[in-house]
Amino acid sequence: MKTNIWDPLGVKTMTFFPSRTSGFEDRVPQLSVRGPDGKLYPFKEPFITTGVTGCFGGSGGYSCLGEYRSFLLTLLRNDGKLLRPESVDELFRPQLTSTQKQAFKEYLLSPSGVFFIGEFLAEKYEHDWAFGGVVFVEGYEDGRRKAGTLSWGGVANTFWMIDREAELALTFGTQLIPPGDGKVKEVISVIEKEIYKMVGIA
Repeated sequence: MKTNIWDPLGVKTMTFFPSRTSGFEDRVPQLSVRGPDGKLYPFKEPFITTGVTGCFGGSGGYSCLGEYRSFLLTLLRNDGKLLRPESVDELFRPQLTSTQKQAFKEYLLSPSGVFFIGEFLAEKYEHDWAFGGVVFVEGYEDGRRKAGTLSWGGVANTFWMIDREAELALTFGTQLIPPGDGKVKEVISVIEKEIYKMVGIA
């Protein structure tokens, strides 16, 4: 990973094992949970990476958001640093049949859909799935998330999206679990809308 992914992007701080890197573990924020009173409290239970000796395939990495953003930017620019241009295009290509899309919509609208990070207006807009994450098939009426935008989130209410038509990549992070926190969703929507306005798109 260091040779083929991190070094080409200039990433210096990413690791799967913060305790093995001097001074890194002290920089990892405390995980929190939201109590019934709405306040945040330290999460004291073992996390999914606690005691793990190998690298996870889809989670478990530690880094700062600034360096994480470099992954989004290389995909947005399709600059060939990590993947061939046609491979990047494939990450954004919708993969579901019409039957599967309907099942995905039903899932997003089900109680389990709350665990998706960020705003997914499945009752109003069509979504699909690509190898890179959720694809917004049609742009939102307020100018955000142009058709083809790719997005995903993480267990600690982290979120990212890449809107190639708008030439925009956005990432947001917390250390709050479980995923799908309602207040975090509201904050992400506010930030996203303001960023689109700042760049003169929405």
